[in-house]
Order: sequence, then C-alpha cells, then structure tokens
Amino acid sequence: MLRHFRRDDSVGERERIFAFGNDDAGRVRRGTENCRQQKKQNSRRKFRKLHRNFNNAIGSGFYFSVTRRIRPRFGIIFQLVLSGCCVIKSRQPSIMKQSRREFVRIFFMASQAAIASRFLPASLLAASAPEPKPAGGLNFLIFGDWGRNGEADQTEVAAQMAKAAKEIGAQFIISVGDNFYEYGVASVTDSQWQTSFENVYRDPALQIPWQVILGNHDYRGNCDAQIAYGQTHPRWKIPARYYVRSQPVDAATTADFFYLDTNPLLKSYHLDARMGPEIRAQDVPKQLAWFKTALAASPAQWKMVIGHHPIYSGGEHGDTRELVENILPLLQQHKVQAYFNGHDHDLQHLLAGEVNLFCSGAGSSVRPTRRTAHTKFSQSRSGFTTVALSADKMEIRMIDKQGTLLYTTTVPRISA
Repeated sequence: MLRHFRRDDSVGERERIFAFGNDDAGRVRRGTENCRQQKKQNSRRKFRKLHRNFNNAIGSGFYFSVTRRIRPRFGIIFQLVLSGCCVIKSRQPSIMKQSRREFVRIFFMASQAAIASRFLPASLLAASAPEPKPAGGLNFLIFGDWGRNGEADQTEVAAQMAKAAKEIGAQFIISVGDNFYEYGVASVTDSQWQTSFENVYRDPALQIPWQVILGNHDYRGNCDAQIAYGQTHPRWKIPARYYVRSQPVDAATTADFFYLDTNPLLKSYHLDARMGPEIRAQDVPKQLAWFKTALAASPAQWKMVIGHHPIYSGGEHGDTRELVENILPLLQQHKVQAYFNGHDHDLQHLLAGEVNLFCSGAGSSVRPTRRTAHTKFSQSRSGFTTVALSADKMEIRMIDKQGTLLYTTTVPRISA
C-alpha cells in the first residue's frame, strides 16, 4: 500500500517521502537522510552569503547570525544575535509560503534599517549619525539645590546634564547653591564630596569647571571647606563667598558673571540657629559696595548675576524682599540682562522690567510652584537650564530629568 507523507520545511519547500512496504523502509530512510543533508548544506551556503552581504551593507564589527530550525507545525524560528544579546523570534505563515529567495530579499530589506538603528552600538552608526557639533559662542549649564547622595532625581538629572553638555559643547557649569543637603559639608574630606558630587557627576562631559556659590543649606555646614576643596580639586571653583569672572564670547564680546552670596542679606537668617555664627560674621555693606563698584566698572557687553535666592518667584519661598530692595535696582541701573538663582525647587522664567530672572533650583527634589504677575514660565519638574550665549543673543533651554525640553526662549542683548 502506498503511503504518502508531506512536511513543509522552513522556507516553504516540500519534502516527500514514499514508502512501498517494509522491505524498502531502510532504503527510503537513507535516501531521505541524504536529501536532508544536501538541503542543509545548500541552506548554509545561502545564509552565509546573506551574512556577508548584510555585514558589508551596515559596516564592520557587527555580528549577525541566523539559525534555522524545522519543527512540524511550528514554522520558523529566527534568532538574531546582536553584539552578544537580543533574540528576535518570528513566526509568520505568510512568509512560510514564499520561496527562499523571496524571503531572503524581504528579510534583508526590512531588517537592515530597523535592526541596525535600534540595536547597533553608537560607535558603529557614527558614519550615518555623526555627533552634534558644539555651537559657537559661550555655552554652559546652570542648576542648583542638588546634593542628595544621588537620590531624589539627582542621578537622573545628572545623566541628562551630561547629554546636554555634549550637545552644546558646554565650557562650564554654574551651581546656584544648596550644594549639599541637609547640613552642607563638615570638611574637605566629608563623604558627601564623593556621594553627592564626584560619584554623581562623573561623566566626562561634566569634567569641566564648576562655578559655585553658597546656599542656605551650605551655611549649615562648613562654608570654608567648600572654598578650600577647590584648591585640590580643579573643577570645583569657588575662590571666595562672592566674586566676578570674565568670559570671552567671541573676539569682540565679553560676558561678566557676578557671583553673589545672598545668604547674609536675609535678615531672618541672622536669627536662625541652624545657620550658626558664620552668617552673622559676614559684612553685608562690604559685599554690596563691592557689587556696586564691580558692576559700574564692567565693560562687558553681557552682564549676568548669580545668587542663591530669587528676587521674584512663584515658588514656595516667594519673593525675597531684601533682594528686591538692594539687588534689583542695581541690575536695572546697569542693564544686567539676566539674574540666575535657585532656592525654590523648580524651573521658572520671570521678568522684572528688562531684567530676566531664571530660577533653576530643580537639581534633585522639587516643590510646587505657581504663576505670578512676573511669570513667563513655571514648572515643578526636576531638571536644569542650558545657556548658549552669542554676541547678540542668549538662548535659554530648560530640560527635565527625562531629557524633555520644557521651555525655550531667546533674550536679546541690551545695549549699554
């Protein structure tokens, strides 16, 4: 009696086995086995050719393999091993019906772009997706209120800062205070130097100068230790409690950055036992006199002022009366383009006449914020601010811990 067996293989070809009785069973089995071995050799040759073509198309260094396995009723199992990981399995009846040549063509075209763009290391895609070139001018990041041992979104914000620093070619980072919670640092060997700073901001893109000021939480510790740390750790730069630095924007344009210690200006702090005697020892009239003189003497086309406390704010702390009275009039008089601060744990842009006020105190945990009469933008999201300064404009971007662009604005230069 004639018995006919049929089984579909992995590419739709059919294998027929005819048996004419028990006497011919051994011969049939041997013939079938030889047929299978020949098909395997042909398949391997074709798939090796596919491998070579695929590797030549998407570049060297990419390991691509496909293994074929025939099982009744289970169709095809394709395994793509990319850089030692990632297995993709596909089982589609419509593909099984096509010829081997057609399947290879479709598979190659569909997978070339999708797989390469998704799974290849960035170094292998550099030819098609080059690194962004840094913009010209003066580019930097600014943020504050961050030192929490890598917790409360600090690590996530640091990762996005590194990406942004690479993108814009940042030359330095400004920290607007509250560098270490809750009580600053005790000494230059305090463990927080590692757990809140060195270990968190270790990306090569962040190994650039950090221009630092003090916040109220820093005053609860040893402020002199933060100043001394920079003597043995070059990227940490805080030469004094208040200071000025000049930075060239281009051959004909300069930006002056005035770094203030706003803590002793707040009268309530002098009565706060947590601040210690150090804040009461500060000479407020001396700092204000220095600030007035330095602003008046500055020939820079761009003038930026950095302080820990806000002038106006929709955040939890609100406006700072002492700064409204003592600092804002000087900013307006000398046509300062921007004042940057922290203290309120959010991201804000406010306007006081022609002076732009930017709050970037969202380096770790955040607090609620609201809009006021001065508000142009306000959001309670962990993040930071990037600044791109050119001869005639300042481009501001506020970015959250996930890399989302929350806000962007352009500030024209004010002619003196």
